[in-house]
Amino acid sequence: MSGAMSHFKGDIWKPNDYGWVDEVKCQETVKFWAWWAQAEAQASGVQEPLLHITRNNSPILTTMRLEAYMNLRKTIIDLEKPWRLA
Repeated sequence: MSGAMSHFKGDIWKPNDYGWVDEVKCQETVKFWAWWAQAEAQASGVQEPLLHITRNNSPILTTMRLEAYMNLRKTIIDLEKPWRLA
């Protein structure tokens, strides 16, 4: 069903999480830049592309833009700070 619906792109359906578009590849031969281009093409507007790759007997690796990663880290750090009254 990957890309089968015109309003839904990507390989992972996540209800109420439309900020990220996930492309998943499970192949022995890596075609990273072609796969990344596919992930980017599926993301629209403010959506961020994510590329998950794996092969037999290997962990799943996830790739995202550096800016998205840094923003995610900042959000986590901000959430971990103790709440302070101003």
